[in-house]
Amino acid sequence: MEEYSVEEQQKLKEFFAACNEMIDGRFILSDVKVAKILKAIAGCKTLYDLFAKCLLNFNFDREFKNAKTTSKINGGYFVLPSEEKKIIAMVFCFLLDVDNKKINLQNFINENFYNPDGYNISYSNFAMNVLIPFKNSVLNELNCNENGVVVDSNVEDEEVEDEEETEEETETQVSEDNTRELNILFANLRIALNELYSATKRQARLKEDLFDELKIIMNAFHEAINIRNLKIINALMIPLEYILKKQKSLRYYYQKVKECLIEFYYED
Repeated sequence: MEEYSVEEQQKLKEFFAACNEMIDGRFILSDVKVAKILKAIAGCKTLYDLFAKCLLNFNFDREFKNAKTTSKINGGYFVLPSEEKKIIAMVFCFLLDVDNKKINLQNFINENFYNPDGYNISYSNFAMNVLIPFKNSVLNELNCNENGVVVDSNVEDEEVEDEEETEEETETQVSEDNTRELNILFANLRIALNELYSATKRQARLKEDLFDELKIIMNAFHEAINIRNLKIINALMIPLEYILKKQKSLRYYYQKVKECLIEFYYED
């Protein structure tokens, strides 16, 4: 794959920086952050072309209704589509509606990502479940990093091979007869990870370097969930346990993550 031009790389970098600003921030000034993301998309030909392709034949009203917690198929969780192109299209349309005041972001978060520990935790759940998958999907579709630099194609080939192998392995572990049920299992795992991460920020006394490692692991978890890769998810439990082994206050949250993972291997 050819490298993007220097100008396009800079514009891609600005887009991912805008995404990270909204992911890492709070609700305050969220309207400005949404507008910044949309402006970055409009000003970058690479992004504009990608989003146009993803939006082709995409029905936002139907997909958004199916994703919401009120949908009977989601078990009370907000569940994005499994296809990355649909994730990109849905979140883009969602951000447009937020920018146009058709969707009240605070109400949406309270309805779909409510956490009794406070609105900031609810916002964090929203960021983990909507904004991070959106950003990661764009990275994967463009095959680049957050600086707009194309990722080594050999690495991409290895990842595709790993994904294909894992899909075959998953077929023997998880029934594919009920996609809705599988979506709920992954949603349960994502929520449990979000709760663990939020509790870590509130309660744990981690050294800065360990907390940085934890953030990397959490991002890896969410990317593995996006591609339904149980092999990677299981592997990530090892460094996660190492970092949290001395954090007694987090045992409940860590155990909850393990229980969610075990659910994938239960047969009806």
